[in-house]
Amino acid sequence: MFNPQNPRQFQAGISMVELVVTIVILAIALLGVSQAIQWGTRRNAETMIEVKAIGLELSSKHLKQAVNYASREGIKWVVLTNGMKWEIHRVSLEDKVQNEKIFTIDFTDLNPKHKEQQELLFLLCKRGVQKDLIGDYYEYKQSVNRHPIGALLL
Repeated sequence: MFNPQNPRQFQAGISMVELVVTIVILAIALLGVSQAIQWGTRRNAETMIEVKAIGLELSSKHLKQAVNYASREGIKWVVLTNGMKWEIHRVSLEDKVQNEKIFTIDFTDLNPKHKEQQELLFLLCKRGVQKDLIGDYYEYKQSVNRHPIGALLL
């Protein structure tokens, strides 16, 4: 589980093998499919996965397409992937539609012994999604980001 008080401490309660298998199975199931898939029921989906064909370079056009769809549906998280590279974005639904890239996972550069990469992968696995750990991670990143802190001080 993500711990905002100690971001280096991470207790997933899941083995690295199980974590990687979960993500890889999801990726394999989605490869080659260029469509939006939502996590949750259609009425209360919070995350949308926009899947592009493997090998296709992810572009700002793909991101814009996914963010526009997510904003119309009231979805606050967008995962844009080509199977090898996963970009996670937070969609702001206030006033003007905006998005912020939270993190990127590139399976070609993945090091299974790297603790921070394990933590980011866990945010996307079934247990992480069920516990809304990505929301906790986002709130933590916002709390230590110099821009919101600077705005509060000014």
